[in-house]
Amino acid sequence: MMIGYRKSEGNIGGERWRRPKNRKVAVLAKSALGILAIALALSYFKAHYFIGIMTQTARCIDNATVFLVVKDDKTPVRGATMAFASRGLSPIVEDDQVIVKFMDGLPGDQVNVGVRHTSINGTEIVGDLSAVADNLGVAPERFVRQQTLGQDEYWMQGRTAKSFDSRFWGPIKTEQIIGRAYILF
Repeated sequence: MMIGYRKSEGNIGGERWRRPKNRKVAVLAKSALGILAIALALSYFKAHYFIGIMTQTARCIDNATVFLVVKDDKTPVRGATMAFASRGLSPIVEDDQVIVKFMDGLPGDQVNVGVRHTSINGTEIVGDLSAVADNLGVAPERFVRQQTLGQDEYWMQGRTAKSFDSRFWGPIKTEQIIGRAYILF
């Protein structure tokens, strides 16, 4: 059976078909249903996901420009790319700006930040502080420290020499986590 047509008497290809009497109403109804379906799909997508686009020129994650963020997946996972809301980083980054970094440290981890290396539980993660410290106009030694992450603290780092990350501003809190970020391209 063809959609929008009714069987009638006659013979076209063995059967005869005729147009419905109120074709405009049928087209409008189908259009309205299509628009409603699209609106519901977009609403669902917006409630559970969003697409993030890196706009800065100094990247913290190589070869990553576009991310799919899954808001429903806030489970802290070591090494996962996570999106979180910035807090207290101005004037460099405004509050509530979405940032994507690797979650390298979890509660209870020992973090050692040195001028030439940073390690978590003895495993080196990222190197030299100099490039970012120079951009900030501060001596790299200012950021050297050792700390144990508290019960609600997570260490977020990039993978490039120009990554502005937890080495400079410290750990984030659970409430800042927006969701898991997947690199699309």
